[in-house]
Amino acid sequence: MKRIYGLTAACLAMAIAIGASVHAQAKDDSQVSKLAHEGYWLKEQEAAYKAAMAMLDKPAPALGLTAWNGKAVTPANAKGKIILVDFWATWCGPCIGQIPHANEMARKYADKGVVVMGACCARGANTMAKTAKEHGMEYPTGKLSDKATNDWKIRFWPTYAVIDRTGKLRAVGLQPDYVEKVLDALIEEQPAAAEKK
Repeated sequence: MKRIYGLTAACLAMAIAIGASVHAQAKDDSQVSKLAHEGYWLKEQEAAYKAAMAMLDKPAPALGLTAWNGKAVTPANAKGKIILVDFWATWCGPCIGQIPHANEMARKYADKGVVVMGACCARGANTMAKTAKEHGMEYPTGKLSDKATNDWKIRFWPTYAVIDRTGKLRAVGLQPDYVEKVLDALIEEQPAAAEKK
């Protein structure tokens, strides 16, 4: 009888340890998710909010950027990285106003395995390179197709999106002051390979 209780107690202890580990992982996941929901820019636009939130934790749609200004971000050089996508437009004042902050984030997070890239709205993209140069954009940007804009459900400019190291979309439509919160939470959840050693 003592053996049965001992075995039961050991199994229970093991189940609790496994449960705690799973709970810790779920907690990490929920922090990024919580911030993604909390930080969505225009929650009052219910249809857009629901459409954006339905995309989370699934493989990110293809961007298919063309006419790159700066070094193109390819699947090969983005593998295992966290990607911050700045959806912007040459005709959008708030987009231009966010370039210095995006430059700061590109520098701040570069050694943590984060790649910052721009995705320029097709409308007005003929002046993309000139606009990027004039406003000191330090990160690469490419022209976004109308199809990709649709697939990503971009309803306002600028829009920030975050893709995790596995290629899943973890946040989209973030307010600028939430971007670093999401990046920090995601870096904690998915540290760079060099940090894991």
